[in-house]
Parts: sequence; structure tokens; C-alpha cells
Amino acid sequence: MGLGRFDLTLEAIERFVNLSGIALGVLQYLSLTRASEVLGKYEGWLRTASSDCPSEGVVRSVIQAEFLSSLGKVPADRTLRMIRGRGRETSSDIAA
Repeated sequence: MGLGRFDLTLEAIERFVNLSGIALGVLQYLSLTRASEVLGKYEGWLRTASSDCPSEGVVRSVIQAEFLSSLGKVPADRTLRMIRGRGRETSSDIAA
């Protein structure tokens, strides 16, 4: 007999935790090796820069902004239209 519901749930949780750890490691690596590039492209507001290394959150927001800005440069196909449809509303979308 195959895996039970409990085993499938446990396996899904383990995969999520492992992928989260990998993602956090990549963000920390980019923070350490590309700090000046990340801080140069960060469009948010920091009350005070607490260190020379940006936080994982700052790195994540820069990657997210870079990804979303590059979507306009890619020809629209079905998958891209789906991704754009799930994006956050912009201030112009809210005002309309």
C-alpha cells in the first residue's frame, strides 16, 4: 500500500522546510556578495542602514521588483498573462 495521508503531509512539510532553508540561504548569499548592487536598486525606505549587508527582506524585495519589471520586456503568452493577473495591484489600478 502507498503512503498514508499522514506520511504525505509529513513529506510535504519536510519539502517546504527544505526549500525555505535553501531560499533563505540564497538570499543571505546575495546579501553578502552583492550588497552594493542590492542597496543601489532598493527603492524602499530605511530609517537607518544598520549594516553594510542588506537584510533578507531587502534582497527579496529587490529581486521581486527586478522580476516584475522584466515582465514587460517578455512577449505575452498564456503563462505570462496568468502571472501578470496574479500580481499586486498598482496604485493606478486602485485609483481606476
